[in-house]
Amino acid sequence: MNYLLKSNKEKGTNMKQFDTERILIIIATSIFIIIGLGILLIGSILPIQFTINGHSFTATYWEVASISMSGFLLWSFFYGVPLIMGLLGLGCWFALKYKPSKAWGVVLIVIGVMSFFSFIGILYLVAGIMLLNNKYWRDEKNVTQQVFE
Repeated sequence: MNYLLKSNKEKGTNMKQFDTERILIIIATSIFIIIGLGILLIGSILPIQFTINGHSFTATYWEVASISMSGFLLWSFFYGVPLIMGLLGLGCWFALKYKPSKAWGVVLIVIGVMSFFSFIGILYLVAGIMLLNNKYWRDEKNVTQQVFE
């Protein structure tokens, strides 16, 4: 765990090679977290109108959650998925910053494929592909350093 406490300059690695990937990751992460929190706040404050069996209802997220577990699960899904995707991206960003590995590129590609329907998923996908194809991995010194750590 000592490697988490050391900065990249102390370890002697040049992280300028991962700047573009880290910028794409932090942009996608920020947007995902803002969307998740926005859905949570909007659903909590603004009432929604829905119809069940011909009866019209107006309620906020918390009122629906207190009445029906399925309503709670639906709204939790709508704000939970973007939050989880954002937190996974944030974890990859920190991990890439302190201990670069190709595994983080694979994780980003998986997150990007799961959320491919949005522009944000494409950012994760591009960052993962760029991370896997980075010339940092072609340097033999870095590859042997990764194997023996």
